[in-house]
Amino acid sequence: MKYKILLILAFLLALPSTAQEQWAVIDVANCYLRALPDYESGLESQALMGTVVKVGEADRYWRKVSTPDYKDVWTNELVLAYVDEAGRDRWLAAPKWICTARYAILRQNPSDSALPVCDLTMGNLLERLPDQPEGEWVLAATPSGRKGYLRRTEIEDFRLWASTRKPSRESIVRTALQFNGTPYLWGGMGVKGFDCSGFTKFVYLMNGIVLRRNAREQIESGEAVPYDLALME
Repeated sequence: MKYKILLILAFLLALPSTAQEQWAVIDVANCYLRALPDYESGLESQALMGTVVKVGEADRYWRKVSTPDYKDVWTNELVLAYVDEAGRDRWLAAPKWICTARYAILRQNPSDSALPVCDLTMGNLLERLPDQPEGEWVLAATPSGRKGYLRRTEIEDFRLWASTRKPSRESIVRTALQFNGTPYLWGGMGVKGFDCSGFTKFVYLMNGIVLRRNAREQIESGEAVPYDLALME
């Protein structure tokens, strides 16, 4: 029997489409999602690069967004790569890399001395571009189309990675132990800082199991189906 797992991190809010709907893909390693459009507002959660969000109202340079875990939270517009519905669907269907290193740098050229394009953290998704170079480097693009190079040891083909996750008690504990000493961060859900539920979700996520962000219902039943590309052979 073929092994099926949730194809994690292909974040899509499957809501009925209207002409007024706006979409975006998170374009930074760890996006901060706040309760109010203010840097002093509480951190509700985080979203990783590659997350598709639905975009709502604006307040100065802030945008209200909804993710599979949280509805109506605020983030800075600079972290968003805006797409229309066709662009959203193209991103979801595109071949991708997943960053499997704890930290990595997307570089302008295939060299450790090349200038950075952006930083990356474990669980980030980037587009896998055609005409890949041979050797120890791969070519990738962020959701906004910024291109760069990563070492092959820092990245894996997303679909192959997802299809080979075989979660077990041992693998989950082994993943969790990698983050000994990581700072506590209220609302944190990435390797730069976790809170308790964010840590649990992330550890299971990297083992192919998608949990809710926390016990509180953030999106009402029937409004959304997260992780739309859910099952693969």
